[in-house]
Amino acid sequence: MSITNWRYDEAQYKDHQYDFALIPEGDHRVCIVQAEPKVFKNGNEGFEIELEVEGFNSKLWYCMSFDYNDPQKTNQRIGAFFNSFGITNYDLSAYRQWTGARGMVHVKHNIWEGNTYANVVYCINKATQLKRLGETSQATSQALQTDSRNVFDDCINNSTVNPNRPVIIPVDSRFI
Repeated sequence: MSITNWRYDEAQYKDHQYDFALIPEGDHRVCIVQAEPKVFKNGNEGFEIELEVEGFNSKLWYCMSFDYNDPQKTNQRIGAFFNSFGITNYDLSAYRQWTGARGMVHVKHNIWEGNTYANVVYCINKATQLKRLGETSQATSQALQTDSRNVFDDCINNSTVNPNRPVIIPVDSRFI
């Protein structure tokens, strides 16, 4: 088949509607869109994890790199990720099952070649998430414990939340 013979079908195009605005520094609720094994530029293996950020039309990428020279640090980082996102299957080969899991991450800005980028610095554990959510709303905290997919039901396919379903949106008063 020749490239010139390809027939573009406009009906199959979906506008992702991401604005790629810089995510502010601080703590953010996120949903895993996908995770992929990766070998990073430094030669370390790990996972590149794509995250949708609650309240923004931008995404973050979390690079979970494995340092074989420091297994304690690596296991701490993996454990913090599992805890934050409520992942209980610790088999790393089951990474496709992480899609749709919700957690919280801390973001800092880095400047590289004159451009500012939002980087995930670490994952926030569930106990801290519940405490922070409890500061803004006890009902929200309870909803997080009982309905782990209340806000991001459709985040996997970059869809909007079902308008017929009540949505509980945790709000961090620091960003109001």
